Amino acid sequence: MRRARADGRLPPRAGRAGPARPPRPHGATDTFDACGYVALLERLRARGDATVYAPEFRRAIEEPIAGAIAVPGGVPLVVTEGNYLLLPAGDWAAVRPLLDEAWY
Repeated sequence: MRRARADGRLPPRAGRAGPARPPRPHGATDTFDACGYVALLERLRARGDATVYAPEFRRAIEEPIAGAIAVPGGVPLVVTEGNYLLLPAGDWAAVRPLLDEAWY
Protein backbone atom coordinates (compact mmCIF):
# COMPACT_ATOMS: atom_id res chain seq x y z
CA MET A 1 0.00 0.00 0.00
CA ARG A 2 1.14 3.54 -0.77
CA ARG A 3 -0.46 6.78 0.33
CA ALA A 4 -0.82 9.84 -1.91
CA ARG A 5 -2.04 12.98 -0.20
CA ALA A 6 -3.82 15.79 -1.99
CA ASP A 7 -1.69 18.39 -0.22
CA GLY A 8 1.26 17.32 -2.35
CA ARG A 9 -0.58 19.05 -5.20
CA LEU A 10 -0.13 22.51 -3.67
CA PRO A 11 2.00 24.82 -5.80
CA PRO A 12 5.23 26.06 -4.21
CA ARG A 13 4.84 29.14 -2.00
CA ALA A 14 6.37 31.30 -4.71
CA GLY A 15 3.46 30.38 -7.00
CA ARG A 16 0.75 31.21 -4.45
CA ALA A 17 1.36 34.95 -4.18
CA GLY A 18 2.19 37.84 -6.45
CA PRO A 19 0.96 41.23 -7.61
CA ALA A 20 -2.29 39.80 -8.97
CA ARG A 21 -2.77 37.34 -6.13
CA PRO A 22 -2.17 38.15 -2.47
CA PRO A 23 -0.67 35.46 -0.24
CA ARG A 24 -3.18 32.65 0.40
CA PRO A 25 -3.23 30.22 3.27
CA HIS A 26 -2.71 26.55 2.56
CA GLY A 27 -5.93 24.64 2.28
CA ALA A 28 -8.31 26.82 0.24
CA THR A 29 -9.76 24.89 -2.72
CA ASP A 30 -8.11 27.19 -5.25
CA THR A 31 -4.63 26.70 -3.72
CA PHE A 32 -4.52 23.07 -4.91
CA ASP A 33 -3.70 21.83 -8.40
CA ALA A 34 -6.91 19.82 -8.83
CA CYS A 35 -6.20 19.09 -12.52
CA GLY A 36 -2.74 17.81 -11.61
CA TYR A 37 -4.27 15.63 -8.90
CA VAL A 38 -6.76 14.16 -11.38
CA ALA A 39 -3.89 13.48 -13.81
CA LEU A 40 -2.00 11.70 -11.02
CA LEU A 41 -5.02 9.50 -10.24
CA GLU A 42 -5.42 8.69 -13.95
CA ARG A 43 -1.75 7.67 -14.19
CA LEU A 44 -2.07 5.52 -11.06
CA ARG A 45 -5.10 3.70 -12.47
CA ALA A 46 -3.45 3.10 -15.86
CA ARG A 47 0.12 2.37 -14.67
CA GLY A 48 0.33 -1.38 -15.31
CA ASP A 49 3.88 -2.33 -14.29
CA ALA A 50 5.22 1.24 -14.48
CA THR A 51 6.22 3.21 -11.40
CA VAL A 52 4.31 6.46 -10.96
CA TYR A 53 5.86 9.30 -8.98
CA ALA A 54 3.61 11.45 -6.83
CA PRO A 55 4.34 14.71 -5.03
CA GLU A 56 4.59 14.94 -1.26
CA PHE A 57 3.99 17.92 1.00
CA ARG A 58 6.81 18.23 3.53
CA ARG A 59 5.57 19.87 6.69
CA ALA A 60 9.12 20.53 7.91
CA ILE A 61 9.66 23.03 5.10
CA GLU A 62 5.98 23.77 4.28
CA GLU A 63 6.56 23.00 0.58
CA PRO A 64 5.52 20.32 -1.93
CA ILE A 65 8.25 18.09 -3.36
CA ALA A 66 7.58 16.80 -6.87
CA GLY A 67 8.13 13.08 -7.48
CA ALA A 68 8.90 12.31 -3.82
CA ILE A 69 6.62 9.25 -3.57
CA ALA A 70 7.32 6.27 -5.83
CA VAL A 71 4.32 4.01 -6.42
CA PRO A 72 5.53 0.80 -8.11
CA GLY A 73 3.22 -0.94 -10.54
CA GLY A 74 2.88 -3.98 -8.28
CA VAL A 75 1.29 -2.04 -5.43
CA PRO A 76 -2.27 -3.41 -5.14
CA LEU A 77 -3.73 -0.56 -3.08
CA VAL A 78 -3.23 3.20 -3.16
CA VAL A 79 -4.86 5.23 -0.40
CA THR A 80 -5.35 8.92 -1.03
CA GLU A 81 -6.79 11.52 1.27
CA GLY A 82 -7.63 15.19 1.24
CA ASN A 83 -10.29 17.71 2.14
CA TYR A 84 -11.77 18.33 -1.31
CA LEU A 85 -11.60 14.95 -3.06
CA LEU A 86 -15.37 14.50 -3.10
CA LEU A 87 -16.23 18.11 -3.95
CA PRO A 88 -18.78 17.89 -6.78
CA ALA A 89 -17.76 21.23 -8.33
CA GLY A 90 -15.03 22.54 -10.60
CA ASP A 91 -12.01 20.40 -11.40
CA TRP A 92 -12.55 18.39 -8.19
CA ALA A 93 -15.65 16.76 -9.70
CA ALA A 94 -13.36 14.57 -11.85
CA VAL A 95 -11.80 12.93 -8.76
CA ARG A 96 -14.67 10.77 -7.47
CA PRO A 97 -15.07 8.66 -10.65
CA LEU A 98 -11.38 7.70 -10.36
CA LEU A 99 -11.76 6.29 -6.81
CA ASP A 100 -12.93 2.73 -6.20
CA GLU A 101 -14.16 3.65 -2.73
CA ALA A 102 -14.68 6.80 -0.67
CA TRP A 103 -14.65 6.81 3.12
CA TYR A 104 -15.31 9.85 5.28
